[in-house]
Amino acid sequence: MIRNADRGGEAEFPLFVFGPVFALGAFTALLALLAGLFGWYPDLMLATAGVAGAAVIMLAVALVYRQAAKTRAADRALRSTEARMGDIIDSAMDAIIAADDSQRIVLYNPAAEKVFLWPREAVLGRPLDMLLPERFRAPHREHIHRQLA
Repeated sequence: MIRNADRGGEAEFPLFVFGPVFALGAFTALLALLAGLFGWYPDLMLATAGVAGAAVIMLAVALVYRQAAKTRAADRALRSTEARMGDIIDSAMDAIIAADDSQRIVLYNPAAEKVFLWPREAVLGRPLDMLLPERFRAPHREHIHRQLA
C-alpha cells in the first residue's frame, strides 16, 4: 500500500486502479500467446479480452467507489469528533491554550479570554509569549527549546 501523508493513513486507490490494469495487460498478452499457439481467430481473442477487460474495469470502479465511500464516512466521523471536542473545549471552566511547533497560539477557549483578558481574535496566530509576564518569557523559551530538543 502507498502511505498517504496528508491523512496519516493508507491510500488504497492507486492499487485498486493500477493493479487491475496491469492484470488486464498481462491477461491480454497471455491471450495473444494462446491465440498464436492454438490458432484462435483474432475475433475470438478480441471478444474474450473485451469481456475480461469490462469485468476488470467494473471491479476497479466498484473498489474505487467503496474506498471513496469509506473516505467520506471517515471524514464525516472526524468532523463530528472535532465538533464535539470544540464544544467541550469551549464550555470548559479552565483556560485551555494550545500552540503549534513555532509557539504560535492555535487554540484559545472562552475561559482563557476571561483569565488573560485578551479576546480570541487578538491572540490566535500570535506568539504564546505574549500571555506571559516579561520576566518569565526567556525561561519559558529555554524550557520549550529543551523540550523540543
